[in-house]
Amino acid sequence: MRYAAQRDFWVEYLREAYAERFEVLKEDYLAQVVALPDRFPGQTIDELGAEYAALKEAYEAQETALIRELTYRVGFEEG
Repeated sequence: MRYAAQRDFWVEYLREAYAERFEVLKEDYLAQVVALPDRFPGQTIDELGAEYAALKEAYEAQETALIRELTYRVGFEEG
């Protein structure tokens, strides 16, 4: 299963088949990015670089977790 979750074609299949799930993650991430300056008033965009990087890292981790979850789910449904 881990092998499948790392293949580009498989990830593209999951993104198409479960587009809503991926879109929810992306929308949440983008909302957090847009809201970040309001959470840290008085700081410039450059000063918020570490916070933006942390948001991106969290988004990528959530996306990876979703890919694994869906890979296992599809594997169990077909297996």
